[in-house]
Amino acid sequence: MTYEVIQQFADTQDKTKSFPDGRIYSIGDSFPSTKRKIDPERLKELMSNKNRIGKAVIRQINKGDE
Repeated sequence: MTYEVIQQFADTQDKTKSFPDGRIYSIGDSFPSTKRKIDPERLKELMSNKNRIGKAVIRQINKGDE
C-alpha cells in the first residue's frame, strides 16, 4: 500500500542520527520514506485523530489517485 502525508509531522518512531527527534514528513511526501515495515496499528493511528497531533497525518493512495 502507498500512503501520502496530508499534514506535516515528525515520526517519533523513526529516529536516526539525521533526525534525532523523528523523521520530518512534509505534505505530499510518501510514507514511509524508507522501506521499513510499519505496524498496521501505527498506520491506523496516523490515519486517524488518535495521535499526538489530533488529526490524520497520512492517507492511503489508490493506484488511480497517483
